[in-house]
Amino acid sequence: MDKSSLHGCIGNSIRNRASALATFLTAQNEAAKYDVTSKNELMKIAPLSLTDWLTEEEVLDNLFVYGRYSTKIIWGEYGFITFKTVKDQMKQLSKAWEDIVSITVRDPEPHRVEVDLRAIM
Repeated sequence: MDKSSLHGCIGNSIRNRASALATFLTAQNEAAKYDVTSKNELMKIAPLSLTDWLTEEEVLDNLFVYGRYSTKIIWGEYGFITFKTVKDQMKQLSKAWEDIVSITVRDPEPHRVEVDLRAIM
């Protein structure tokens, strides 16, 4: 490669990278808009009794970023009084989000239970 063929190579490289970045940022903004719409729709179909838990624990944010959310629910928080309450609430959520999110309620520990939510892809 001679020197004359390198004319403008740095500028071309910078323009190509800037163009790729602009395309990426546009796609990211579109995805973010879609995420907001999807999260709102999922909240609408979720049981009202779980609204505080879903919002304050940022369950949907975690599902949309990582594809999963795992937590230990402690009795007395967000209206989860007993293991049965947790199971019943998660069963309702699982029915509402059927084919969208799978929910697993693990065996209870004293005063708490682990719950896993995973996006179905």
